[in-house]
Amino acid sequence: MVNISVQHGTSGVSANAFGFLGFTLGPMFHHYREGYRFAKLGCDLVEKHGFIVRQAKAYSAMGTVAGWTQPIASAIDFSRTAFRTAIETGDLTFACYSMIHLLSHLVLRNDPLDAVWRESEMAVIDHTGRHGGFDGSASAKLTGPIPQIAMTAGSFWLRMTPS
Repeated sequence: MVNISVQHGTSGVSANAFGFLGFTLGPMFHHYREGYRFAKLGCDLVEKHGFIVRQAKAYSAMGTVAGWTQPIASAIDFSRTAFRTAIETGDLTFACYSMIHLLSHLVLRNDPLDAVWRESEMAVIDHTGRHGGFDGSASAKLTGPIPQIAMTAGSFWLRMTPS
């Protein structure tokens, strides 16, 4: 997709392709700075051209990549932005991914675990209007036609469950 975008022009999908290329360049090829630049390009594209439905994916990639080359506060900010835009655009899958990244960054920054736990609960309460967000009747809805959403939501809550 990146090659096609370079040859024929960019679109919303290009922004995500640049972001995920950046996400791949670091761990697979040890090109962390170049990965950051590609992820930043993806974010710049969604901002410049208003690719609103692509913002959560671009910022999610940027939140991960920024953690490799930027201060952890920057990665936290990008992950929060990714979570917020995912909720606003109805992208539950990337809301979960972004929250997992955000909470991982908070733990990496050595935030108190109680504060990390509250952050996870407040995010779900604030954006779903109910405590727990993915339990009870919501779980039944999530196991329907899109099982990967149920797996993502389950992964989020399994990571957040105290031992």
